[in-house]
Amino acid sequence: MTNHSKGANRRVLVIDDNPAIHEDIRKILGPGLIDSAEVTESAAAVFGDAAKISAELPVFQVDSASQGEEGVAMVRQARDNDQPYAVAFVDA
Repeated sequence: MTNHSKGANRRVLVIDDNPAIHEDIRKILGPGLIDSAEVTESAAAVFGDAAKISAELPVFQVDSASQGEEGVAMVRQARDNDQPYAVAFVDA
């Protein structure tokens, strides 16, 4: 059975030679890299029930490659391990 058939695939690959891009995407998608209390408070102001919102935030696995060749190798390895990436952000 493949990883994506067990549940939501939240594996993300970032391929970019600019470390700031990797950092920005991790801030957006990565767990624990932003002030979760601030996010929860802001979301609660808009949507209500802060505890429920915090518990429902998805967790993404964000992997990084600085060059295309490295990224392709990571994609192949992920495929071979039956753990494909759901999406890749690639600097072209």
